[in-house]
Amino acid sequence: DMDEDEDEPDFALDVAMMYCDHGYTDYAERWMKKAVVPENGASTEYYDTWARIYLDQKRWEEAVGEINKVIDADAYNVVAWLMMSDAQFQMAQYYEALQSSSQGWHKDDNDYAPFVRYMLGVILSAYRDFSTRVRVLVTRGISKPDRIREIIKDSLGKITKSEIVQKCPDISQVTIQRTLNDLVKNGEIIKIGGGRYTSYIWNREK
Repeated sequence: DMDEDEDEPDFALDVAMMYCDHGYTDYAERWMKKAVVPENGASTEYYDTWARIYLDQKRWEEAVGEINKVIDADAYNVVAWLMMSDAQFQMAQYYEALQSSSQGWHKDDNDYAPFVRYMLGVILSAYRDFSTRVRVLVTRGISKPDRIREIIKDSLGKITKSEIVQKCPDISQVTIQRTLNDLVKNGEIIKIGGGRYTSYIWNREK
């Protein structure tokens, strides 16, 4: 059990964000439930972390609710709008497929094909994402900075330094940080936040 002190809420949130960054959203959810919302309201990072957890777990409606809170706090948050677009698209596709496959179920005359096509689409999307990551990691014909550049470019939404470290275990953190600084300076990527909440997003307007 954690000691009950004034740092507990931040500590729980930090741990949850760390698990989220590494894709362990089940553990992240457990820690988020230990995070206490201050009387003056939760931080943007709090709602953003819940949104990332729900998106990863395909809990679209809950994700939309948390993303709306992020947007209410910062209407110019580009990443939040991208997350909202993805969640709403997935939610619409899911319910459309579910409705189509449910028609005539009480007469044992329903067609599972629409929902099967939806699930195959989800699997295909996951495969493409995996394929892209593997392609970048196994490509030896490009430099390490270029590999980092391609990983950020292929990411939908923001990505953290720890996520890049996880995807490029053979590249030192010094090289990764130097590359990130150069990409920000050149305007190829946009730096979001600061300190332990720093993340990066590809500048698609350049």
